[in-house]
Amino acid sequence: MNLRLQSLLVTAVLVTASPCFAQQEAKSPPAAAARGVALGAIRWDAWHGDASQIGRAVQKTLSPKRWQSRLPFFAEVSSEGAVTIAGDSDAVMTREIAYAHEAGLDYWAFCTFDAESPMSRALTRYLANPNRDKVRFCMIVGANDWTPDNVEARAARIADLMARPSYQCVMNGRPLFYILNLDPEANEKPWAKAGGFRNAVKALRAAAEVRNLPTPYCVAMVPWPDKAKGFADASGCDAISAYAVQAGGKDAPFRELTAYVEDFWKRSAASGAKVVPLAMTGWDRRPRVENPVFWEHNEGWGADLERFYEQPKPAEIGSHIRKAVDWTRDHAAHADAQTVIVYGWNEHDEGGWLCPTRGEGDARVKAVREALAQP
Repeated sequence: MNLRLQSLLVTAVLVTASPCFAQQEAKSPPAAAARGVALGAIRWDAWHGDASQIGRAVQKTLSPKRWQSRLPFFAEVSSEGAVTIAGDSDAVMTREIAYAHEAGLDYWAFCTFDAESPMSRALTRYLANPNRDKVRFCMIVGANDWTPDNVEARAARIADLMARPSYQCVMNGRPLFYILNLDPEANEKPWAKAGGFRNAVKALRAAAEVRNLPTPYCVAMVPWPDKAKGFADASGCDAISAYAVQAGGKDAPFRELTAYVEDFWKRSAASGAKVVPLAMTGWDRRPRVENPVFWEHNEGWGADLERFYEQPKPAEIGSHIRKAVDWTRDHAAHADAQTVIVYGWNEHDEGGWLCPTRGEGDARVKAVREALAQP
């Protein structure tokens, strides 16, 4: 994940569609309709090779032979072992949508970047794809990208996206929106003389109201329940969640990671906040430790090659995601939005993915589908 999520935006497209609550009547996959809980997965779209400095950096992290099994299905390895990752095509997006739909995902949560950035190309491809209604979408933005000077324009652009027919909504039509905040104290400082970060959330909701949309359902992604609750209360967010969590395991089994995550749901609910439970598909940043990326400062655990969790079996991932869905349904008083977010669809070099890879094929897709189909 790019912990310094660059400034919004995606595509600023003015739309005249009716509000999303009136547009999604029969678009949930059958499995999702049956389970009653919307399942989303995070997208971080650096998998375009030489199109950007970020793309080149993550291509390098997965170039060593021992990491090539993690490469997304569309990557190529030459006879000499050279790796090329070029996922920026309509054909790749069509296949990704088909895989996500087969797994039972309801939506992708896209990390957002400048409109001109290659990091926005996957979202642009998705929005133009004729099959996009099979998997809806919503947005994740970094709190550090919102300032009093830019918030009005960025809120307007996000609201334009919320008005699209394939935007994910919860609670009878409220557009779902995630705010990633890894440093609540630092990210509040620019707002000290501008009424606090709450004004950013107000600006988004005002922009949605202008477009005749229901009030967005805003989720604070902060990996510590107490800080998440504090930020949500201060900013006016509706619920708390996280982008990813882990306990610093040393060559630890995946079951230790899932135990920590499942306890994280309980601790989040105990904070008194509403919760969007997070499910993890893994955590193993060794490719980035061996080949550091330029936007991170590998310190502490981030620079320790021993800090990782063993790659899970596909069935373990399916079971964990199913537990998250069941917990959400069984704790509706705490999880009122009835949605789960998964880390992640394509965080290949951090160790969290559902997207088919050269090593496993679509085994994780099938495992999630099978787990969700269990009575």
